[in-house]
Formats: sequence, structure tokens, C-alpha cells
Amino acid sequence: RAEEFIGNPNLMHEIVHPDDRAAYERHLTQVDKNLPDNQNSSYEAEFRILHRDGGARWIGHVCQNIHRPDGTYLGQRGSNRDITARKQAEARYQSLYDQSHDAIFILDMEGRYVQANQRAAEMLGYSLEEIQKLSIKETSAQPKESNEVLARVVRGEHIPLYERIFRRKDGSQFPAEVNVELAR
Repeated sequence: RAEEFIGNPNLMHEIVHPDDRAAYERHLTQVDKNLPDNQNSSYEAEFRILHRDGGARWIGHVCQNIHRPDGTYLGQRGSNRDITARKQAEARYQSLYDQSHDAIFILDMEGRYVQANQRAAEMLGYSLEEIQKLSIKETSAQPKESNEVLARVVRGEHIPLYERIFRRKDGSQFPAEVNVELAR
């Protein structure tokens, strides 16, 4: 309730989850550092708070400095919203992605790997960090065909399930079924 925060100016600091306090403090430091200069800047942070029921809630926090037309600093306006459901959905998605028995790759429009799951790394013999420095040029034993499929996907074509020969880090090759979709 608003009156609780008015009655205890430190309440926000007190209810921030202990594991998120350092990040919350960094956010406050960034905001304080930019107080006099940035009249139109807003600052965002996501962190957990301890709810009175004993559970934790994720908060999406946005604050903005308020100035008079002459530039005089007046204070801050802040807004907090409960983003717990979104964070839970993200965690479920991440769990499915990480634990999938299928290799999952996310590529940019030029065929460079942006992200991959652990199964993809194991299949190709690279670390997750190494994969993010590669493109289909290095991992496809059929780069011309792979680039043609990529161009078709970028144009919006639906590509049915197909087989492609991949090249591992050690140079060995293997066939794999590929299901590709443009993420929007």
C-alpha cells in the first residue's frame, strides 16, 4: 500500500529480495549519477521483492527524473508492475529449450548463430560460446544448399522437414533432419 511506503522511506530497500539487492543498488546508483543531467531519461530494472505472504514477486520497475521547464530537478516518478507471470513463462520456455533432446539453433538473417542449446553444442562438438562465433558456413557440409534454404525462409517461404549434412568441430560429418521456421 502506498501509505506504507510513505510511512517508511526505506521499505523498498527492505523488501528487495536479498539475491537481487546488489543489482537494485546498481540501478539506484545509475539513476542517482544521472540526476542533474538527464531530464528525459528513464531507467528500467527487473528484480524480486519479498511479498508479505512470504513468497517472492518479480517487479518491472521504471523510474524517470522530473524537472521543471527551466530544468530544476523536482524528484522522481516511479512505476512498478508485477511481472511474475512473465518471468515464470520465460523460465518454463528456457527449461524446455535447455532440456530438449533436439538440437535447437537460433540464427540471424545472415546465417550466424545467435544462440544454441546444450544438445546442439554436444552434437557439433563445440562449446555454447564457440557456436555463437560461427555460422552455417562452418557447420554445414552443404553450405550452398543451406544458404538457399535460409534465403527462402527469409522470403517467408514455408520449408518442409528436410535432411542436411552437418560438419562437427573435428571435421566429421553426420546427417540430421532439419525443421526451420522464421521467428517473428
